[in-house]
Amino acid sequence: MKLITICFSTLLSGLLLIDCGASKEERDRADSTRIANERTVILASTPIPPNHCRVVATILSIEKPVEGSNGKDPCSKAPCLATVRIDSLLGYGSAFPSTMSPGKRIQVKFALTLNSTKELLPEIMPALPGLSVGSRFEALINGNIEMGKTEPVYTIHGYEKH
Repeated sequence: MKLITICFSTLLSGLLLIDCGASKEERDRADSTRIANERTVILASTPIPPNHCRVVATILSIEKPVEGSNGKDPCSKAPCLATVRIDSLLGYGSAFPSTMSPGKRIQVKFALTLNSTKELLPEIMPALPGLSVGSRFEALINGNIEMGKTEPVYTIHGYEKH
């Protein structure tokens, strides 16, 4: 038992000395990596609903709002359509209608617009921060095949900005 205690004490002392010698930048980087790994484990364990895929993507372009549409529709007040590039695929739910891969470009409708929802849709809690060209985000993309169309229609209802 003494041998185990001595070995453990020696190992712990060595780790403390190594950590004390690390710069603040190295410790911060290690903390960031640890947090990212924990987040990945949590996301990986969260089930993805049917007809959805979870991605990290970047906004490449944004289309102007549709004029003359229903005044109650948020897409009549703010842009809702964007072309995005898939940066990484985090998983699929069952029955997702197409294959996603890094680098793929798709057009997506943001159901709550690309603008911040704070003033436009104050009932949405927590408010979405808004996205612009170059913004990187993580989201669940809903993919559905509509009658008469050969390509899926993609919709995002919420996201987390990176």
